[in-house]
Amino acid sequence: MKMKKSTKESQFKSTYLMNSFNDYFEILKDISLMEQNKVLWYRGQFDESWHLEPNLFRHRKETADYWGREVDPLNPKFHFSSGYTVEFPNFVDELDSFKHLVLGEFADSIYIPQNDFEWMFLGQHYGLLTPLVDFTTDPLIALFFSCDGNLPKNKFQSLDSCNEQFNDYGYSDDCAAVFVMLPSEINKLSFFKEMDNNNFIDIVEPVELNDSNIKKLEGYVTWNNAFFTPLCIIAPKTDYRLIRKSGNFLCYGENAQPIDYINGYKNCLYKIYIPYCLFSELKSMLAILDLTQKSVYGEEKYDKIGNRCKDDIKDKFYMKMKELSEKIRQQENVK
Repeated sequence: MKMKKSTKESQFKSTYLMNSFNDYFEILKDISLMEQNKVLWYRGQFDESWHLEPNLFRHRKETADYWGREVDPLNPKFHFSSGYTVEFPNFVDELDSFKHLVLGEFADSIYIPQNDFEWMFLGQHYGLLTPLVDFTTDPLIALFFSCDGNLPKNKFQSLDSCNEQFNDYGYSDDCAAVFVMLPSEINKLSFFKEMDNNNFIDIVEPVELNDSNIKKLEGYVTWNNAFFTPLCIIAPKTDYRLIRKSGNFLCYGENAQPIDYINGYKNCLYKIYIPYCLFSELKSMLAILDLTQKSVYGEEKYDKIGNRCKDDIKDKFYMKMKELSEKIRQQENVK
């Protein structure tokens, strides 16, 4: 059985269903030919239903509705949609704590990040909550992360069942996934523009951080005058994990909607569905290629520090949300 392809209008640029390890390369070849060898970035996810959103956004709480009225963040009576005000854990304070602790323990033995972006990239790989989504230029790394987990007990359809569902709907929900993204097309949609002869022009490539643009982009890391739209940024390879993972980042701004949720951005994405029933084959092949937990993650140098900073900032955030929730309930009781 060979890979299946779908171009249903409700889906992404195209969707695919893998039927074997070798299929993966046929799919990548098909995408590369269609895109005429444009730069492609990849992201593997263990559950195909997960959105392309930062871990920071997974803790968001809605605090006001479309008209600015306060809502109970712990007991929402609505579904998240455009126009609501949301709050997140304070990742800026979290990043400051991470810097302080890393420098206190490792200052004499590490490359010192040169700016807040490099600190955020480092922290992302060691457990911090950030507005970043990891992508890689290596499709095998993406495949490794799509298989990085134990098979769910309640999801294990046969390959035939997955193919039948994909034939009918253009997707299969019993799968992991690899997203293939066109970073240049994502950046064209960004509100961040370059100047040319006093005219604003679209960014047409992933952004490399340098002295001329890092100041302009600092809103993405400080969230002072933050940009609204996400941006694809090439990460300096300053740490083992960034090097091994060939890591780059999609950096979100104030808009908390995942790009795979928005029609304009869907046209910059392909999605490859990977049936769970293929995992045994895939993990065996990846191990032969030395794509293992040990080789990809390396030593756990900063993991404990990252988790400590993350847990601290999460505790503070949920305490704040609890206080807001109690305040709103008291107001409702008065009414």
